[in-house]
Amino acid sequence: MLQFRGVLGLFRMHQKPIVDFRPHRKSHKKGQSGKPRSRLVKRRGKHDPLFRWIKGQRPKWREPAQWAGRPGSLLVRELRYTFKARGQRTRVVTIATTLLHPIRYPKEEIAA
Repeated sequence: MLQFRGVLGLFRMHQKPIVDFRPHRKSHKKGQSGKPRSRLVKRRGKHDPLFRWIKGQRPKWREPAQWAGRPGSLLVRELRYTFKARGQRTRVVTIATTLLHPIRYPKEEIAA
């Protein structure tokens, strides 16, 4: 919905979606679980690929007309960072963003 308004987004990934950065990973197929619903479009460095997110089933709370107006897929950049703090557990954070240009929006600046 933000894309229709021309808004660029940057979101921390929820733990439920399967995020897999392996180059030859298998994609989700209808009726299958345990695999990512996205397709790899381009690898641009370690933990900085472009994915095409595929539109899934309509949630019950979403209006049918609103759902029909959504595109069938969305191009997204997924970034993964590892934050280390002495005396604490290492945290791994995955960010999904529509800031696709790697020179204009460097991975390090997004992490900061």
